[in-house]
Amino acid sequence: MPNSSQNKILSFLSHLSRLLALTGQALKACLALFCAFAALILGLGLGYLLGLTEDAPIPSRQEMAQAMVNTEEPSQLLSQDGQVIAQVQPDIRRENIPLDQVNPLIVNGLVATEDEHFFDHPGFVPSAIIRAAASYLFGIGNPSGGSTLSQQLIKQTLLTNEVSLARKAKELLLAIRLEKFFTKEQILEAYLNFSSFGRNARGENVAGIEAASQGLFGKKAADVNIPQAAFLVGLAQNPYSYTPYQQNGKFKPEEQMKLGIDRMTEVLERMRIEEVISEEEFQAAKTYDIRQDFIPSEEKAPESQDPNSFLFQALKRESLFILTQSLAEARGEDWEAVKKQPERLANYYDEAEQAFKNRGLEIQSTVQLDLHQTLEAKLQQNAGRLGSPRQGDIVQNGAVLIDNHTGAILAFTAGVDYSKQQTDHAFSTRRSPGSTIKPLLTYGPALQEGLISPATRLADNYIRTQEEDGSYYEPSNYGQTISNQIVTARQALAQSLNNPTVHLYQTLVQEGADLKSYMDNLGLGQAIGDHEYQNLALSLGGTQTGPTVAEMAAAYAAIANGGIYHKPHLIQSIRDRHGKLYYQAQSENKRAFNSDVAYILADMLKSVKIEGLWQDHQEALPADLDWLVKTGTSEGYIDSWVVGSTPAVSLASWIGYDNPSIQQSLDQADDNQAFGRPSDRHAKYWLSAMNTLYANNAQLLGAGQHFDRPDSVREFSIVEKTGQAAGDFPGPYQSRYHIPAEEAKKTELFPQNMPLPNASFNYAIGAELDELAFELEDYRIKDSDATNQRFRSILQSYRRRLERAFNRPFNAIKGIKEKEDQASSDRSNASEAA
Repeated sequence: MPNSSQNKILSFLSHLSRLLALTGQALKACLALFCAFAALILGLGLGYLLGLTEDAPIPSRQEMAQAMVNTEEPSQLLSQDGQVIAQVQPDIRRENIPLDQVNPLIVNGLVATEDEHFFDHPGFVPSAIIRAAASYLFGIGNPSGGSTLSQQLIKQTLLTNEVSLARKAKELLLAIRLEKFFTKEQILEAYLNFSSFGRNARGENVAGIEAASQGLFGKKAADVNIPQAAFLVGLAQNPYSYTPYQQNGKFKPEEQMKLGIDRMTEVLERMRIEEVISEEEFQAAKTYDIRQDFIPSEEKAPESQDPNSFLFQALKRESLFILTQSLAEARGEDWEAVKKQPERLANYYDEAEQAFKNRGLEIQSTVQLDLHQTLEAKLQQNAGRLGSPRQGDIVQNGAVLIDNHTGAILAFTAGVDYSKQQTDHAFSTRRSPGSTIKPLLTYGPALQEGLISPATRLADNYIRTQEEDGSYYEPSNYGQTISNQIVTARQALAQSLNNPTVHLYQTLVQEGADLKSYMDNLGLGQAIGDHEYQNLALSLGGTQTGPTVAEMAAAYAAIANGGIYHKPHLIQSIRDRHGKLYYQAQSENKRAFNSDVAYILADMLKSVKIEGLWQDHQEALPADLDWLVKTGTSEGYIDSWVVGSTPAVSLASWIGYDNPSIQQSLDQADDNQAFGRPSDRHAKYWLSAMNTLYANNAQLLGAGQHFDRPDSVREFSIVEKTGQAAGDFPGPYQSRYHIPAEEAKKTELFPQNMPLPNASFNYAIGAELDELAFELEDYRIKDSDATNQRFRSILQSYRRRLERAFNRPFNAIKGIKEKEDQASSDRSNASEAA
């Protein structure tokens, strides 16, 4: 008889037996349910993915075979109307070889690493379909990834790099079709001959296993050893990250070189697991120094020069930027994050360059070839008259013609002779803008902020402010002069007066205007450092960076386009070799100024040729062109600018010597005698270019168009002396003023956000009390002897200062002002002591 202990044991075993039986049934039920669910997901996944390809064209066997053989096609650069500008020649080193000339270590290592079920599946693996469907239906996992070698070959030859379920579906369908038409060996051979393998020792792009083996190790693909085979196989996943060579053919730094070596170790591990190599071979290969096998860097042959080299290089540069960003974003990357990681950015750039040169892209530019050639010819005609060579440098020019309404660049010049100097002065170099910055940084924002109208009065008087470093900033007008007059904002801009502009800019800063935001909205964010906005000299173009010519053209185009800025661009569209649209330019526009502000600012700039510095050129352009213009020179005449607009286009032009570090001035006595002063030379060149462009295409330049005046622009009758309304107002020292209504007889434009200013004593920005008193004396009510005596003293002192300053150089004015400031301070101190 069993005892109690034995009974407990038997009871436990009985319960355990029943539990295991129930568990087994549950497990079988769960397994059945899982299989049914997986089958459902697989069915749904296949059905859904194939449904996405319903409208996709199905290539024939011949088309698929041709896609795998015709590996490189030259891309084309086209003008706006489809004329061929240049054909980009492929630059990939490739040598196709049959599969039996590839070392089996490479073939088996590739299969072990990239697609271990390659010889068993029909072009895809079901688990990948389940994963893609589950991701779509339930948001689980990643819909991409897990591609077989067949799918990878399809992606390289017939599809884009876009990351989407639709592209994955097309990839799946075509992979099945590929397996139907071709043997596994043919697919492997095509893959090994087509795929990119990074760069060789000359920095050239290499594709195909034979070119890669020769380019890295100097031996045929049939003769590599185990570590070399593993390294080559590893390149296929990310060729430009894992290649040991930089673009110039030199070795990468050690930390970047290590990426490829670590990848080689991963491949060796897969080869060991799949029994391609033994454990002993794995251990030996893992410690092998592959660096010793890389062949030394070789000199790269120079690229052939295109006849339109500045044009070609500019189009290439923007195309590569677009392709680089598109490649990153197509793979789900955050472009802003990629830009901050040089290595990742370089990898995408390398891939973009390969696509640009070898994928048969059709790149349509915004350039109108006839206008571009006209502008270049005009530069060649005038180059010798812009200035004489100095210290081996010639006077260079950058000019950009832009469509105001789209930002499309229609034509440009970037330099005088590409064969001698390749610096791009249209899109790359940044130079001090001089006075061309005034309407953008000071007068436009002041109008927008409701601080001024064109009639607002500004003081052209002596300024002396202390900088952060203890030095003093003392601006003056052209020729080191100061007028000691109170002028209108319209006059100050038309005559490009510096001191009134500085007063206005200082007021904007004090009022807290967000001037950086204005510059950002005009596309000039990179032209000015954040720390520079507190410097008063910035208002006159004093910056350490400066804009490019293209940026300046686009900023003025915003004024002419009712205050709407469009980012300048050269590339309109990119299509792949099959004609599919890969990229279409989207207008990036911002509201820089209100439409009424833009119109008034344009009207003020038109005064440059009416009452300003260009009065002599008022009739220089055809009568049916409505146009505005602004000039600028940097300190010492290092840079000269002319920027002008019609309602349709804007043309910005810069001239100067190439090397800013030499600080070579355009203002030379012999050149001035031979060609005229720099501003005159540049004006003649700009006007000549505009007239020639007009003769080529008057409609495009805006013939017969006018700057449209918005309804929000208002007109007020003002007192010309004050820019304000007539009326009574108090002054200092208990004085009173009266300006009769009949004095308000001048009409001026006002933005919507600025009411007509009431009459007041402090009517002029930057003016001192004695200046205001002098200008308003005729309107002062003279009914108090004490007040009259006080003002006689003020006015006598002011007249003496003007008489001493009249027609004297700036330094004399400065000395007089300093003495008077000191005398005033002494009197004040004495009064306080008393």
